Amino acid sequence: AYTGVGFRPDALIGFGAVQSSTVPGSSTGASMNLGIYDGTDSRQIAVDSDDAVGTSATARLNTSTFLGGTSATAIIEAASVTSLDADGYTLNWSTATASANYAWVLAIKGVRAKLITGDEPTTNTTVIRSVGFEAKGALTLTHMGVSSASVQSDSRIGIGGWDASNNQASSGAVDEDGQTTTDADRVQSSTKAITHIDHTQTTVGSCSIAASGNDVIETWTSTDGTAREHTTLFLG
Repeated sequence: AYTGVGFRPDALIGFGAVQSSTVPGSSTGASMNLGIYDGTDSRQIAVDSDDAVGTSATARLNTSTFLGGTSATAIIEAASVTSLDADGYTLNWSTATASANYAWVLAIKGVRAKLITGDEPTTNTTVIRSVGFEAKGALTLTHMGVSSASVQSDSRIGIGGWDASNNQASSGAVDEDGQTTTDADRVQSSTKAITHIDHTQTTVGSCSIAASGNDVIETWTSTDGTAREHTTLFLG
């Protein structure tokens, strides 16, 4: 158990870089992960890009664990939330490295939280997601790919946010695998909560979010026929 929080959390947001050196510190290679937990369900995105290789070796991971990490070929860390406790929380590390890597967790109290995982529609349309309460804000995560619990080639990650005044923004980065000349790109938007791009910097799906009672409405544009998965943590 991880204690010292001072209260029983209602939701968790975690992140790390599969980094074991002294903090602050740095290492070669680009690796990071971001996880969300609503008290019942969790989801994490992890990406990895190797350093100093002749052919780019990059990967991404999208699983129902809370924290973890991936190499270019395999899952190297995985932790699930087993309980929210009076003074913190308990994690079960089902996969771990030989080194004790650092991770950080933001424990949140006093909110209602709902994690919803869904797919980008294959055509431009609206999608209604039932939250169960009036959402006041949201954090979105995407690996810009179809649903899979396995490590996938190409590092891709997107993060976005939304509030009840319909302010929203998103950013993301992609790094293509198997390239002798590296192909890395990034994107940002001040009007979309989710933005997916390909390796030519073309938008291949983006959505804005608006609340409607206990539901939220995703309005999708620039879709290309691929049902890419995304996860949103709604708070109210």
